[in-house]
Amino acid sequence: MVNILPSASKIRGAAAPFLKIDPTTKETRWRGKLRLSESVEEAHEVKTFRFNLANGEPIPFEYLPGQFVTVHVAPQGVPTRRSYTIASSPTSRDRIEITVKREDRGLVSQWLHDELGIGDEVEIEAPSGTFTFSGKEAESVVLIGGGVGITPLMSVLRYLTATNWTGKIYLILSFRSPRDFIFREELAELQALHANLCVTVTMSDPGDQPWSGRVGRIDADLLASTVPDLTTQRVHVCGPAPMMETVTGALASLGVPQDQIKKEAFGTVKRDPTVKQVRSTEIAGKATFLASGVTAPVPVDATILDAADTAGVSIDNACRSGTCASCRVKLVSGQVTMDIQDGLTDQDKAEGYILACQAKVQGDVEVDI
Repeated sequence: MVNILPSASKIRGAAAPFLKIDPTTKETRWRGKLRLSESVEEAHEVKTFRFNLANGEPIPFEYLPGQFVTVHVAPQGVPTRRSYTIASSPTSRDRIEITVKREDRGLVSQWLHDELGIGDEVEIEAPSGTFTFSGKEAESVVLIGGGVGITPLMSVLRYLTATNWTGKIYLILSFRSPRDFIFREELAELQALHANLCVTVTMSDPGDQPWSGRVGRIDADLLASTVPDLTTQRVHVCGPAPMMETVTGALASLGVPQDQIKKEAFGTVKRDPTVKQVRSTEIAGKATFLASGVTAPVPVDATILDAADTAGVSIDNACRSGTCASCRVKLVSGQVTMDIQDGLTDQDKAEGYILACQAKVQGDVEVDI
């Protein structure tokens, strides 16, 4: 088996080093420009965007299956960052691919689908993310995805099959209808080539579209009938929040231990960055940003990132949904609550790091930024 091990980024061309450490690979993240070489229609309003270096050299960073990149763009003149999973395998050193659904209110997804052209360059920061699986973590794996949440699972699947991993792979997917079935042809080819790969697909609402497979959502009955010895399996779940809640509940009801379930909430908070949001007048506490020398009130319905935005304190961010960890900062004093903290490692939590996009204060706090 070929092992892809994280190593120091190699900076090529005019790219500049980006001095942030990825907590998963423990290496310095790369930041620079990659060129769009190809775009491919994968399903209804879903495209794969393939990027490489203009000089044709290998991608100047290494990553683990399931990690993501953050793109820095300015659609409509609005500087914006978004995080997208790398759907390609780390074994494909000539390119990276992101697979993106065009969202009705998606500022960046619409720009990617409608305006980004072949040969255009995009500034990219990579890698990031803890939702990884390389085959060394367990002897078999269950990958469960909903909609475009298939993308980190596809990176894992492509890597495991490319390296001839011998463990059993159970891939369980849910889409709304057959026209939304992402990577349909490739998955059929991979299943035909690899006896250790078992693919189960269900449609929640196929309508009048041709479909002879399962119908319904991923539930406890489907999981129990598809995966033997489920309580002993390592499980990765990625998709929209409602789907993830249903699936994790089903796994719990079947006795799968919580520490065997790895989750990644998929998508970003959809909001218009040009519109100022009206906040509550009730104040939960004050946030003091130590390095910036700024103290700001934090409304009860706001996060530390919201307060920083209002006060003019710069905190890196991309997804604003607790997944990408771009807004990871250290809490020096005080207490916060976080609905989602998937982007934090156990070590991060032990060392007092929080996600500013999720952190709601419980009184006054101090943050090291």
